[in-house]
Amino acid sequence: MKIEDMCLTIKQARELKELGVDFSNSMLCFYEIEGVMHIGYNGIIDYDETLGHTKQPTLTITEMLEMLPKVLDYGGIRNEQPLWLTSGKQWSVLFHGPINELDYESISDSLRDALFDMIKWLKINKII
Repeated sequence: MKIEDMCLTIKQARELKELGVDFSNSMLCFYEIEGVMHIGYNGIIDYDETLGHTKQPTLTITEMLEMLPKVLDYGGIRNEQPLWLTSGKQWSVLFHGPINELDYESISDSLRDALFDMIKWLKINKII
């Protein structure tokens, strides 16, 4: 598996950033120097914005998993497992709302894309 498959794409990272997802502690970033895109460790990369170089932090699969809520409280009703992750031919991330009703399911061929979709949904719905 390539490193690019283990983190959000530039487009996905920008979309989550616009929704207010925090990238301040992200491990990796995309950066462009002289028109060539690279990926490297955030905070270590030597780039110069004054020369037109750009940088976009991204999230790894592990960082996205850590963002998912472990427990949710719905007005006194505690849900100890609001999210479920399953794999088979495709990856699935399921969110269970109050009283274990399925509220949303994200399905994709890649774990990265399933997690991106779920985090986007959770952020839009003000769950995270």
